[in-house]
Amino acid sequence: MKKKVKVDAIRRGDIFSFQLKPGIYGFGVIVSKIMDGHVSEIFNYFSGESSIDTSKLYETFYPPLILDSYSLFQKSSEGDWGIVGHQDSYAPSERVSSTRFAWGIRGDQSVTTIDNQHIHVSDDEAAKWPRCQPWGDYDVKEYMADKIDNLKIV
Repeated sequence: MKKKVKVDAIRRGDIFSFQLKPGIYGFGVIVSKIMDGHVSEIFNYFSGESSIDTSKLYETFYPPLILDSYSLFQKSSEGDWGIVGHQDSYAPSERVSSTRFAWGIRGDQSVTTIDNQHIHVSDDEAAKWPRCQPWGDYDVKEYMADKIDNLKIV
């Protein structure tokens, strides 16, 4: 069962579900909280129900996304999102841990790590990373559109 939560209560290892389209749910895990929202990994797992076995490990899409956790989880003002479980043993992979999110303007760029550390970088370095911006329901569905066209629902 999904539950609404305050942004400050969302923790690393929280498992969430979201409705991609009627009868199709996607899932993910919270990695960390940064200045713009919660970094998350989206599982390569879909179901006809909004529940998931939280004891299993699932393959994920890369790169991780920054979710607009306030709109999605606390206010529930976009889509059908909720926390459905928790993995106490969750730890991000090295690939996810080394991900950075770029922000700034040409000549004055920075990146944010998944641990919310800010580092000034060159324009070339900033161009290597996804932009530091929170994603809402529409953004995630657009990102997932090509990934769910030929999926098998379990």
